[in-house]
Amino acid sequence: MRIGIHAVAAVNPERTGVGEYTYQLLRAWATNQPPEHTFLVYSHTPLDFNLPPSFTFRQLRAPFLWTQGRLPFSLWRDRPDIMFFPSQFPPLAYAGPVAVTIHGCEFKEYPEHYPFWQRIYLDRLTALSLKKARVVLAVSQATAGALERHYGFPAGRAIVIHHGVSVPSPIGSELPAGVQKPFFLFLGRVGFKKNVDGLIRAFNQAAVEHRTRHQLVIAGPWGHDTARLIALARKLPATDSIVFTGYVPEDTKWALLRGARALVFPSHAEGFGIPLIEAQAVGTPVIAADIPVFREIADSGIRWARAGDDADLAGALVEVTRNPQLRAILVEGSRRSAQRFSWEKTATETLAAITAHQPLTTNY
Repeated sequence: MRIGIHAVAAVNPERTGVGEYTYQLLRAWATNQPPEHTFLVYSHTPLDFNLPPSFTFRQLRAPFLWTQGRLPFSLWRDRPDIMFFPSQFPPLAYAGPVAVTIHGCEFKEYPEHYPFWQRIYLDRLTALSLKKARVVLAVSQATAGALERHYGFPAGRAIVIHHGVSVPSPIGSELPAGVQKPFFLFLGRVGFKKNVDGLIRAFNQAAVEHRTRHQLVIAGPWGHDTARLIALARKLPATDSIVFTGYVPEDTKWALLRGARALVFPSHAEGFGIPLIEAQAVGTPVIAADIPVFREIADSGIRWARAGDDADLAGALVEVTRNPQLRAILVEGSRRSAQRFSWEKTATETLAAITAHQPLTTNY
């Protein structure tokens, strides 16, 4: 089978969730080279690793509308047997067989944390993707359930394939400027939808009331509302202990994950949560909001905090700081839980789903 792949997210210099997913799938397929398939990889920028002969790279240039305008012309010419869109949205003008991965519906669950134009864009294109795709992949049962709640797409038709994890070796120890141990770590796009404001308030409460003497390191690319979070942090007594690093490269990310007292993941909603299993894979304790998707992907190694409850989150920070027995239990549980995930497994299951596609009816 000739499989086309939309690879733009994989070449983003500030690779986060969807980009990491796309990048790791491509690497796994390029390494394992399934002999019965050939691949057409479409992007505007080359990948940072070599592709084997069974892969053809199409570098397409366009000043704007790359996916919706430039890409369809190449697809009409190449006519792949199926075109895979790891980042959710196929072009409107392409009528060939399509597979898509849906990474979440947080814009429907918490619309107040998204600009109006972004909500409309994500909503309309997600609905379109569900109608166009012959194969719909969801990164969690929670995401499949959200598709049913918000779009009437039967959860049983979404093929659930979890993300994976791959720990580099060796992991360096160099931390960003201004970061000192011990520290709590938040890793992800910095915005209110991740409840970073609640984390900042909870950290301040723990520092002021319990003198936890840790830093809070907030690492990740900035969003449209990050400036408001920085302003919030600057008003609090613990402001000198809160460090915003911005986006960090891969080697620094892993150094932070391994060096942290705990990863803190307080999101209101997520489609999956790659940083959670990355932290668990290196044996770092995790403090996470008690939401369904995190319960789905982590069966141990978590100190749960009630979602949206600043006081309970502050209590979790204090408990992990002062209770070495709890930390030991969380470390053991983290490593055990993370063993269920690998990018090789994700790539194998994804390829099987794409290549076994059957047309889906769209009367839902």
